[in-house]
Amino acid sequence: MTTNSISKKKSREIIEGQADSLPFSQNPSDLLKYLQEHHPVICYINTDKRMKKEDVLEHMHADLFQLTCYTQGSGKFNIFGRKYDIENNVFFIMNPKELHQIRPEGKVPLSGISCRFRMPGFSGKLLAPAVKVESRQMPEAEMLLKKVLAEAVMQTDKSMVMASFLLSELLMLLDETHQSGFNDSLSEVVRNGILFMNGTFRKNITIDDVASRSGVTTSHFCRTFKKDMGGISPLSYLRKLRLGYAAERLFTSRDKISSIAANSGFKNAKNLNMAFRQVYGMSTQEFRRKRYENVPIGISPNIIERKISDS
Repeated sequence: MTTNSISKKKSREIIEGQADSLPFSQNPSDLLKYLQEHHPVICYINTDKRMKKEDVLEHMHADLFQLTCYTQGSGKFNIFGRKYDIENNVFFIMNPKELHQIRPEGKVPLSGISCRFRMPGFSGKLLAPAVKVESRQMPEAEMLLKKVLAEAVMQTDKSMVMASFLLSELLMLLDETHQSGFNDSLSEVVRNGILFMNGTFRKNITIDDVASRSGVTTSHFCRTFKKDMGGISPLSYLRKLRLGYAAERLFTSRDKISSIAANSGFKNAKNLNMAFRQVYGMSTQEFRRKRYENVPIGISPNIIERKISDS
């Protein structure tokens, strides 16, 4: 499929979220230009099937983008405070350091595919948080994601390159007019504060440091932040970042918990465990035992009912 043919497809509309997010610094031509010389590096792809109450707890990925699509079931997808309905024609896109969580609802299990990947040299936001594909274009988009999985599970050099090409094609299909309807109402003060926290949360920073970097007093920064972010305080956001990073390290690595605590902005494992119990209702050890990803690239034990060969 050529870039010109893809650009002619009016294949989706941007879903309006219920809150605000950071602005997109990339436009469609930037992404296309990037893909002319680079391709995404797939680090994780797997099927996902979960019942009601089997929530994906809030977390983020420090260096990875994520693309997820559920073709069965319903629920809520929360990305950086924006809440979206999970529908079978919606692709969800998360950027590095973007907090997100998934809450299945209803009797039908959520079933789909999730892919995490690096984009070396790519800066800014990748597409919109949620892209709804028109029904006539959804089979093509869904099949591309299935083909990415089918190639990646073979884990040969050739198949991983092919999976990367297919993912690039899917990103191009989703790329068109992704900025339409976007409403960025974050003030410059809050935007600067968020960007600073996103880049330094692993260090021993304070809200005073964040306010100073934003060029305002701490009290002014806290008031403006809570107003723009729907009542969330800067300290709560900073804590969410640290916990989200720690959660990701727990289910994707075998790093020592003491090391994860130190590298996520907590002074020690005791502080991390205390925060984990308060937010997630379980210890770090229990979280790792229940959530650890044994098969980063492959098909999970809960294989989705719609096989790769479906059309």
